[in-house]
Parts: sequence; C-alpha cells; structure tokens
Amino acid sequence: AQPAMWYRKAAEQGHTDAQYRLGVMYESGVGVAVDAAQAADWYGKAAIAGNASAQLNLGQLYVKGEGVPKDEKKALRLIRASAESGNSKALELLAACYENGWLGLTPSPEKAHQYRKQAKQAKGS
Repeated sequence: AQPAMWYRKAAEQGHTDAQYRLGVMYESGVGVAVDAAQAADWYGKAAIAGNASAQLNLGQLYVKGEGVPKDEKKALRLIRASAESGNSKALELLAACYENGWLGLTPSPEKAHQYRKQAKQAKGS
C-alpha cells in the first residue's frame, strides 16, 4: 500500500511515469485492489502525455473491454501511437494484427513482416 500512496501523490501532480505505474498496479492488483476502470483512467492520463507503454496498455484494455467499453478503433489508434513511439511490444502486436486480420485490419504478410522487423530493431536485436 505504501508504494501505491507515493505513486498516487506523484501521479496526481502530473508525473507521467507514476500515472503509468499506478495504472499497472490497478490492472494487476499489486499493492491495490484490481480495478480495471482505475487502471484505464491512469493509463489514459499517461497516454495523453505520450507515454508509449500506457498507450499500449490502454489499447489492450479497449480490445478486451476491461474498465472501458470494448472499442477496436480506439484500441488500434492507441496501439499505433505506441508503435510510432518505437514501443517494441506495440510493434509486435501490430505485426500480429496484420498477420491475423485483427482489429479490423486487412491481413497483410508484408506489413506484418515490416512491423516485426521494426520491433526487432527497437529491441536492439
């Protein structure tokens, strides 16, 4: 509970990383009770400020409809924003979406390959 209190204080002052980490805590139930709506709220604040990890996590909540209404279009916008920031996990997820035709995307092996290549580069492989 102590870390959650300090993260909350920092998050309420606009510290983006604290907002993201508080979202993770609410999503996972570490130090606080699981609350997907609170997770989405804190991820949303960090995502607006450009935190790529928060954008990805919020996008995944929109895919599942946890804490927010299910919305594949919003999910895709957030995942793309994260990928554009160079987040390797978001790039890998976009590759899978193009490979499988998820989130309303037309399957494209070429785009899937392109995003996988970018993910490898982002990881430093």
